[in-house]
Amino acid sequence: MTHPRMTHARRGSMVLEAVVILPLLLILLIGGLEFAWAFTKKVEVTNAARIGARAASLYSSNYGQVESAVSDQMTSAGFPVDAWTLSISPEDPSAASSGEPVTVRIDAQYDSVSLGGLSDWLPMPDTISSESVMRKEGG
Repeated sequence: MTHPRMTHARRGSMVLEAVVILPLLLILLIGGLEFAWAFTKKVEVTNAARIGARAASLYSSNYGQVESAVSDQMTSAGFPVDAWTLSISPEDPSAASSGEPVTVRIDAQYDSVSLGGLSDWLPMPDTISSESVMRKEGG
């Protein structure tokens, strides 16, 4: 039994299809990685805000304790100290009365993965923000 040989025209069209499809697949892959990285960073900032709000809601908490809890979390998530800002409302959590909401907001600079410069074409945020609110515990 003999196998029919592939003609030159068929081989040429296969190469052309690969030349067109492979870059598109590469762009989709890089885009998926970039969005996954951004989502991971958003989750980390949200978790740091939640931890900060929990620290602020404790009966005897102060600004320094909240800042320390958030700083530890952001550092372990890979954010440099100068790449994020912390806002607490009320500014002094120890002044909040029992049952009053305390709000912790974090705004962090987002650095993209930048694989080969292709991710520069994607509409990615410059800042990732998250806010968490908890009620102050009574004493």
